[in-house]
Amino acid sequence: MTTDTAAGRRPASLTRRPPAAIARLQRQLSDCIHQSGDALARERGWDITTTTGRLGFAGRAYRDPRFAARPRAARPNPSPMQREGTE
Repeated sequence: MTTDTAAGRRPASLTRRPPAAIARLQRQLSDCIHQSGDALARERGWDITTTTGRLGFAGRAYRDPRFAARPRAARPNPSPMQREGTE
């Protein structure tokens, strides 16, 4: 390992590696923890969204795309007169 003798500091590349290694380990741990949930979601055809979690660990959000396919006709659209409470 070399140091800058004038400043007494290590090269910048050495100080950047540990945070990158920690982030990589956090991603790997998160992937391992969520592996069974991800497999179930893929089997059912759900959407998987990776979210930011606490302390740098990734979270997951699972969504069934069938919920977005609800027809608009299922919700009645009242006339303007009915909205005001007069019929």
